[in-house]
Parts: sequence; structure tokens; C-alpha cells
Amino acid sequence: MDNRKIITEFLDAFDKNDLEGILSHIAEDASWDILNDQKIVGKEALRKFFYDNQNMKVVSATREHFIVDGDRASVGGEAICKNMDSGDEYDMYYCDVYGLKNGKINNMVTYTINKKK
Repeated sequence: MDNRKIITEFLDAFDKNDLEGILSHIAEDASWDILNDQKIVGKEALRKFFYDNQNMKVVSATREHFIVDGDRASVGGEAICKNMDSGDEYDMYYCDVYGLKNGKINNMVTYTINKKK
């Protein structure tokens, strides 16, 4: 499977809040650095993070910029997420940068800017 397809399937699962679909594209030793917030290391830690945050749902997301170069990829656009418990919405610009190895995502870095200031 080519890297564009891997990232597309990963993002489709993310947009559908499909935990198992997300995790199926993640390497065992993956890390996710959500800049200015937290860094999560390891597939099981990612599983726990997603499980613990099931109340946060993607309402909508665009993919305005999608670049793949070998085992590196970047996707950027706008996203709205909603905390289903509190009703709070988060409207943001985002850019995710991915590293891939052996057909799996092994690192992610997320940059976000809150649109509501």
C-alpha cells in the first residue's frame, strides 16, 4: 500500500472516530507529539489516549494541503471537534506531519491554531 493511501485511510478513520481503524495504521513504537500539549509514545499509550478521550469527536475536517514525499507526509486544513459531554467545540487550523516505516505511521507531530480567540 502506498503512503498516500495509508494516510488517507488513517484520516478517514480519524474523521469517523473509528479507534480500531486509527490504530490499524499505527506502528507499535509510534509517537504522537501534540505540540504545546503532550507527547504520547507507544501504540498502547495511544490506544489509552483515544479510549480516555472518546467524548471528543471530529465534527468536520478538511484536507486542503496533502503532501507525500517518500516516508514523510503532511496534511493540513481546518477541523472542528466537539466534546460530547460538555458541548464545547474547538474550531482550529491544523497541520499534521507524519513519518512512516514499513507501511505504518511511526510518528506524528500535530500543530494547531485555535480559530476562536
